[in-house]
Amino acid sequence: MKSALIFSIFLLLMGSCKSLELTSLWDIPNKPIPVKLLPLEKQGFNSDKFLINHVDKNICEPWGEKYGYLVCLSKIETRDKGFFLSFFTGLLSLGATWILGVPMCVYDTNAELDFEILNNKSERIAKFSSSAKARVPAALYHGYSPANAWNKSEHDAINLALEEIRSSLSKEVVEEINTKLRESGKLHLTNKSKASQ
Repeated sequence: MKSALIFSIFLLLMGSCKSLELTSLWDIPNKPIPVKLLPLEKQGFNSDKFLINHVDKNICEPWGEKYGYLVCLSKIETRDKGFFLSFFTGLLSLGATWILGVPMCVYDTNAELDFEILNNKSERIAKFSSSAKARVPAALYHGYSPANAWNKSEHDAINLALEEIRSSLSKEVVEEINTKLRESGKLHLTNKSKASQ
């Protein structure tokens, strides 16, 4: 009987957390830079659709012959803080702490992004780095469920890091990069095959 009560309280608490529409995690903010970079071959994105779509929509021209490479290096770390302490205090109080709104845990994400722009000879033309932090609570009434809080914190941190990179791409900087890319010329099939090896 006691375990059934605890289980039902746990389900009640988990069910009343904020729900997260997973499709909202893939909504790309439409904030293009004043002048877009020329089309670039993407490397190092690890098939991250959110990052690739963000770059295509806001930073690079997505279509046309490629002029170089856009290399992405990312480091994303997410940690949950206070889960075990909150879990045991919640069990001992039969969920009273959670009902009062004490967070079950907090997810902290640190995201570091490096974008390197290389010409067709793989010479670095520019490098942009950014880092951002996001914190999302998993709590009743004002937080997300633990799985959703994890996803939301990573999404928010990446968005903030991309916003910092986008803000550093002024019209003058992009025009200078595009000029250097045009001077070195377009990518050829032989260059693409060498780069993939």
